Amino acid sequence: MLGPGVRTEKFRKSERALSWKKVLWGTVVPLGTLGWITTCALLWQQFDARYKGGGGVSHGAVRLNHGLREATVGHHLPGLDPLADVRIVVLVTSSWTARSLENRHKFRNSSVLMIPPSSSAVSIAYRFLVGTAPSPQTASKVGPLIEAEAAAFGDMLVVPACDSYAELSKKIHEGWKWAGQLDVDYVLKTDDDIFLRMDVLAKEFRELGRQREYWKGFAYWCVLLSLSKSITWVDLGGCREIPAIKDAANKNADFAYELSSFPPYTAGALHILSRDLVQLIAPPTGSRLFVMNEDQNLGLWLYPSGVRPIHDHRIQQIGRASCRERVS
Repeated sequence: MLGPGVRTEKFRKSERALSWKKVLWGTVVPLGTLGWITTCALLWQQFDARYKGGGGVSHGAVRLNHGLREATVGHHLPGLDPLADVRIVVLVTSSWTARSLENRHKFRNSSVLMIPPSSSAVSIAYRFLVGTAPSPQTASKVGPLIEAEAAAFGDMLVVPACDSYAELSKKIHEGWKWAGQLDVDYVLKTDDDIFLRMDVLAKEFRELGRQREYWKGFAYWCVLLSLSKSITWVDLGGCREIPAIKDAANKNADFAYELSSFPPYTAGALHILSRDLVQLIAPPTGSRLFVMNEDQNLGLWLYPSGVRPIHDHRIQQIGRASCRERVS
C-alpha cells in the first residue's frame, strides 16, 4: 500500500495507488490512537483491581458498618456506652475465606452471647477485622457476601491492608491504629476461631478499672516444656527471649529479621492492651518495621517502652492436653 504508484497506462485508468499520507492519517493514526486508549483503560483496570481491592473495597480509608464512617480521635463506637467506667473494644481477626465465614457465625453464637449487657461499670463492643480482598476474583465472588453480612450484623471492619497471610501483620496494625482513635480504655485482639469468655473478662475489668501501660496475654518470655502430656511453665532466671524462626520449611520463618531472638511477646490468641499502649504502637501517622508474625511484632514495638506483658496461663491456643488437664 505504501509502494510506488502504478506506472503503466494500462492499469492507471482502472486502479489508483494509495499514497503514504493517506495511509498514515487514515489508518495508522486512528488505529494507534485506539490502541493507546485501550492500553490505558486496561492498565487502569489493573491498577483499580490491585490497589483498590476490586469490588469497590477502597484501600484508602477504614470502613465501618452503619454509614462506613472513618474513625476520628475520640470517636464513640456504636454499641459502647460512653459513660461506662470501663469501655472495651474487641478486634476479632478474620478473613475472606469460607472457613472464616463459618468461624464468624460460630463466634457470634458463642463468645458474643457471653458479652454482658452494657452497664455503668463495663461496656464492651466487638468488630471482625478483615482487610481488602486478596484478589479481584475473591472480591467479585465473596464481596457481596461480606457486604450482606455487614448489613445483617453490623460488626464488620475493613481496613486498608491486603487480606493475605503475608500481610497479616499490617492488617492487624491497621486494626490497632483504628482502635487507638476510639474513646475506649482497653483494646483486645483475638481470632475468629477462639472461644472468648467475655463474661469472665468483664468481671475482671470491672475490678481492675482503668489502667495505663497495661499489657496482658499468654507471655512468651520463658520456656515451655511438655512433660507427660501437660504444659509446664518454667522460668529460667535471666531467659527472657524467644529464638527467631529461621527454618525455611516453617511458614512463619522470616529471614528479613536479622536478630537471633525476639523480646517478650504475647500469643496471638488474645492480646489485652490499654489504650495508651495501642496509641504508642500504632499512631495515626508513621511507619513500622514488620516481621512475619503479628504477635512478635507486638513484642518488638513495646520493648523500648519498658512495659512487659503480664502472663495469663488460662489463655490457650494450641493446648489440647492443657484443656484435658484443666477439665480433669
